[in-house]
Amino acid sequence: MNTQAIAGIQPGAALTAVDITPQETTWSSIDDRLRDAFASTSVATQAEYANIMAKANDAEYLSTPGGLFELQVRLGEYKQQVETISALTRKGVATAETVLRA
Repeated sequence: MNTQAIAGIQPGAALTAVDITPQETTWSSIDDRLRDAFASTSVATQAEYANIMAKANDAEYLSTPGGLFELQVRLGEYKQQVETISALTRKGVATAETVLRA
């Protein structure tokens, strides 16, 4: 055990206060936040879809095993992302319905 490293530690020397207040000071409704989150995720997902389709239509890219493997990996990640978005949307709708019924 290295006792020199431990001996160099001064009590309280590394303690600093951290400001954890939220940076956003404006209030917004849950509806607005969900809409904005869905919109940004939708744009990113559509861009990824367009990129995958461009690679799938590129004969030179598909002629190499590495290109096919990369396309398969990206398609799997895209599928997982879409399934996650779908599940979160379903859960969000179910939560909103439950709150509105109460």
